[in-house]
This record gives sequence, structure tokens and C-alpha cells, in this order.
Amino acid sequence: MQTLEARCRRKPRRSDDSTHSSDQALELATRYGHTQRIGYLRCLLAGIAAVSGDEDRCRALAEPAIAEAQRLQVKRTVLCGRLALARLEMSLGRYEAALDLLESAAQGGFVPMQADLDLVEAAVRIGQPERAVASLARMRRWNEASGRPWVRAVALRCEALMAGDEAEPYFREALCLHGVAERPFDRARTDLLYGRWLRRAQRKAEARPRLRAAAQAFDQLGAAPWAERARAELRATGETAGSAAGGAGLKRLTAQELQVVRLAATGLSNREIGAQLYLSPRTVGYHLYKIFPKLGIASRGELTKLEL
Repeated sequence: MQTLEARCRRKPRRSDDSTHSSDQALELATRYGHTQRIGYLRCLLAGIAAVSGDEDRCRALAEPAIAEAQRLQVKRTVLCGRLALARLEMSLGRYEAALDLLESAAQGGFVPMQADLDLVEAAVRIGQPERAVASLARMRRWNEASGRPWVRAVALRCEALMAGDEAEPYFREALCLHGVAERPFDRARTDLLYGRWLRRAQRKAEARPRLRAAAQAFDQLGAAPWAERARAELRATGETAGSAAGGAGLKRLTAQELQVVRLAATGLSNREIGAQLYLSPRTVGYHLYKIFPKLGIASRGELTKLEL
């Protein structure tokens, strides 16, 4: 049991790998009646769903687990669940909501390092960096105590976010350290934030490789909303979706996704597509949500530009 739970904690190459490990652990915990661990594992699964942007699954797992943990006074599970919900808000770009959740979690005493990472980014993204001062101080302490390359890399990313116009040296050093650490999600986030900083500094040509790398890594990890965020930044540099959305993008679609996208390109609504494919409009919408990042586009209107 401990081995499976430890596997759940490791950063996966893809979210479905981590989901499989967590599902196995949850099955064993349920079989042997480990009530408190069941809630905690559900919150871990909620965190995985959050990264992929699956709001329904994340909430269905986290919210009942938090309620039960509060009843049993299991603080660890309550914290894990709240952090999963905060990560969901981060994934969906709802930074104010994420920040409120993270600040609430931080009031409970021990604050996991991942909470501080998200808190710094959320505070900076809504233009209120003063709300991240305590988290930045904790990140510095984490960095001093750990000495591990990936910890130093993410601590430097926080420094970069808080440094404004002086951020570049921090981003550059962080990426060097990411190169020797197997934390692809963290590296992709640094690439995305550095690319965004370069774009906003009107250094668009330099931003593009960083943003392409971020989008590719997020795709490989199954982190669809993060991949789309990277592509949106890439489009803002003037790079069109065409190169990412050609034949290679179409090859990544399942047979049903290809049917959906071809019908959507003709202008049919989700309900009309569902009627032809015997799917619910909700299922059609979910397919399109997954399809757009694979094709490097953000809206139905861009489907007409593709060779389908």
C-alpha cells in the first residue's frame, strides 16, 4: 500500500499513468477499509483531474472527500482536497478563485511547497504580488533546506515572477536547473511563464521556442488547458496555428474525434453533431475540448482553416 501511494506522489510522465497508480491504491484502500486513506487518495486523483482540466471529475472526487475529512477531523485530507480544487482553478485560469483557496489552505499551519508555487503565480497574474510575499519567503527557505535542483528551479521561477522587469536571470537559471531534474510539468510551467514574459517584452522570436516547448510538454502530460494556454501565448507572438494543426495534429485524433471535428468544421452545433453520431451534446463538447489543444486552435472558427 505504501509503495502504491508513493508512486502516486511521483510526477508522472502522463496524467493517465498517475491516475492508474492512484486508482490501484484507492481500490486497495477500499478493499481493506482504510477509511482515512480513501479520502486522501480521492483527493490525489482530484489533483490529477485538475491538471487535465476535468472540472466535473475533480469536484466529484474532492468535495465529498473534504466534507468527510472535516467530519473526521483529518486535516491532511482536507488540505490535499483544497489544493486539488485550487489547482483546478489554476488550470482553468481562474486565478482569483485559486488565490482565495490557497490563502485559506495556508492558514491551517503547514503549507506544502506546491501551494506556495501556485500562490505566487496566482497573485502575480491578478496584479497583487503583495499577497505572495509570505509564500516567496517560504520558497526561499525550501530552497535553502533542500539543495535539490528542481526545488531551486521552482524557487527561482517564483523569484522571476516577483521580479518584474528584472526577471530574466532567474528564468534562465531556473531552466538550466530544470535540465537536470525529471519534473516535466514544472519545466513546462517555467517555459510558459518565461515565454509569456519574453512576449510581453516584445521579444517574440525568443518567446516562440519556449512556448512551443511548453505546449508540447503539456500535451505529453495530458494537461490540455495548460497546453492551450501555451498555444494562446504562441498565437499572440504572431505564429499561426497552421504549423501545429496540420497532418500531425490530425493523426493524434481518435476515430470518433475526427468525426466530431469534421462535422464541427461544417458549422453544425453540438446537438446536431450528437444527433448524427448518437452522442449527447455534452459529450460532443467534451470531445471538442480535447480536440482543440491537439490541433493547436482555440475556437470552432479556426476549424475552417484546417485541411480536414
